Amino acid sequence: MDNLELALQKAFINKETLGDELTPKFIVNNPKKHDYLLNTLSKDLKSCKTFFIAVAFITPSGLNAIKTQLADLALRGISGKILTSTYLNFNDPHVFRALLNIPNVEVRVSKKEGFHSKGYLFEMEDYQSFVIGSSNLTMSALKLNYEWNVRLTSRENGEMVSSIQKHLIQEWHEAQSLTLEWVDAFEKIIILLLIERC
Repeated sequence: MDNLELALQKAFINKETLGDELTPKFIVNNPKKHDYLLNTLSKDLKSCKTFFIAVAFITPSGLNAIKTQLADLALRGISGKILTSTYLNFNDPHVFRALLNIPNVEVRVSKKEGFHSKGYLFEMEDYQSFVIGSSNLTMSALKLNYEWNVRLTSRENGEMVSSIQKHLIQEWHEAQSLTLEWVDAFEKIIILLLIERC
């Protein structure tokens, strides 16, 4: 039995089976065990060849939580993508500016109404892992909140990962590239909205 078969057996047939990094995992932030989604994402970032993060919301603290790993990846010549949104105007212009300053990350903003996705895809040497669930890229979601996420792995030709990649690529091509001009225009809109509320 190869590692993937063992992982599937452990996850879905017999929990006593020995597993490894390929074993599907249900992730709930657990302070008592020091087990957090952030740990899983950090580990996958450290060993990936590329990554694709699609989240509606990003906070400065959430971005800072993975900046070290992103910098390490940049030193190794590894790049990735982040797809985010303006949904509910949650993301602050300062976050968009911070994203522009990460050299190995290309960022786009979804134009889709109600974009509320939360997924993290990592391409490894001989498999891919993906985390899908309720967690945005915020410190609260990565470490504090009671969130539900699932980490699954797949070979490159697996149906699940192919379907996820297809949707990510489609969303990516329909999204707006993040530029300084875009951030400046977005910031003006946010300021006008704040003035209207006062």
